[in-house]
Amino acid sequence: MKLRHSTYVEVRLGNIRKNIEHIRSNLAPKSTPIVMVKGQAYGNGLERVSEYLHDKCDITCFGVASLGEAQQLLTAVPQIDTAGRNIFVFSDNEFLNPEFNSYYTEQNAKAADGEGAKLWPILTCAEQINYFVGERFDKFKDTPLCVKVGTGMNRMGVNLDELHDLIPTLKLNGGVDLLLQHFRASGLVGHPVTDEQYHNFEKAKTILRDADVEVRATSCANSGAIERGIGVEETYVRPGCIVYGYSAIENETEAAQKHFRPSHFLYSKIIKAYTVKAGQRVGYGVGDNMVEEDSFVALIPLGYADGFSRYYKGLEVEISPALPHGQDESVASRANQIVGKVFGNVNMDAAAILIRPSVCGKSLDELKDLVKAESEVLVWGPELHKTADSVGTVLDELMCGLTTRVPRVYVE
Repeated sequence: MKLRHSTYVEVRLGNIRKNIEHIRSNLAPKSTPIVMVKGQAYGNGLERVSEYLHDKCDITCFGVASLGEAQQLLTAVPQIDTAGRNIFVFSDNEFLNPEFNSYYTEQNAKAADGEGAKLWPILTCAEQINYFVGERFDKFKDTPLCVKVGTGMNRMGVNLDELHDLIPTLKLNGGVDLLLQHFRASGLVGHPVTDEQYHNFEKAKTILRDADVEVRATSCANSGAIERGIGVEETYVRPGCIVYGYSAIENETEAAQKHFRPSHFLYSKIIKAYTVKAGQRVGYGVGDNMVEEDSFVALIPLGYADGFSRYYKGLEVEISPALPHGQDESVASRANQIVGKVFGNVNMDAAAILIRPSVCGKSLDELKDLVKAESEVLVWGPELHKTADSVGTVLDELMCGLTTRVPRVYVE
């Protein structure tokens, strides 16, 4: 049973397919995409989105953050647990945990027999790599060795000096099945950091090649790098937000965004519409929730129990009319929208959207006629970059932050 009926995320699966086609045809035609479905497929729903990616988009490689996500994916979408499919575990791999690392052994034995998907643990420190090689010819004989190198992000991965020290260990293993790294600011055009990191990744490959350590596959490009054509000739690319229709390019968002079709639309409704006088307060507290002019309020049933944060004060919401469903309308076609802003303190189950006549150009009487209880509103969607910027976050956090109390409704 759905916990909500009139508040939900509309996930436009057809747009995901178009974004995949754009990545394959235009951005990275020489690489195999590892499509990132971590974080419930960026808040769009792991099971349904992964099923669609596999069945309709011919995706065979999936990226998750944790071993638990990999297990959930294999259980929820059993057709992925077949020969020729691959799941890459990028962060919380549980590899040094003897209670759980036998899952890699069991799953990859199935894969070796042609009866299951291959599970690729991304190893990010010397301790994990040494442990892997120590068990290489027994416990992990069917598991690929994936080594992440740190090229400047200073997060996960072995640095170049550590990579030098690991050469004897890697030779003992018979080489590296996948060498990869992660860009920290690939969407920031004009800054040298991405080129520097890519140069360091090339250094890592050279270090291993000069030491006669075979590297069988490579990957370095996340969404921003894919858009910029950096690292797109490596074996794999790892698209994330661009799969779901949002450019990763900073400061050039409008131009970059035109190539993608947004897939994530949060709809809700007005449960009460009313006027407030200047000097009155709206909602909980006695802080910055006082109205400066006679205004109109549209109360929507979204609160922090839905993942709609108390920090979303000032977030713009399209009140009337709501964007039609299942259509890709331009920003220009919505020029006459009545827009309000989240005002006061978001509570557990509701948020107040304040509409100021001086801002929207409508009188209170006009707003009473135009903004009605039970009418639909678009909380966010095609301009999710701007929405996120307005509250000092990134669009990934908005999408991933919505809880399971908000249903996902799928449109093909």
